[in-house]
Amino acid sequence: MKMVDNARTVCKHISTKALALAATVQTGWLAYPDSMKADLPPSVAHGVATVVAIVIGIGLVAKFIQQDSLAKDEETKDTP
Repeated sequence: MKMVDNARTVCKHISTKALALAATVQTGWLAYPDSMKADLPPSVAHGVATVVAIVIGIGLVAKFIQQDSLAKDEETKDTP
């Protein structure tokens, strides 16, 4: 296994931020007490799952988008 060339800029990628947001939403939902979840309508659980799926989809699509700010960072790094 080999690291990507721009591993130092991974935290700036849109995809990384989207996947971190999805993980945060899921973790928050899991931390929510079951007794309180029982009082919520079933559509809320479905809504949380839908939001997470959409954010993950955005993260996957964002892997293929050229991010100009990252390209500029790479250009300035290579310039002495």
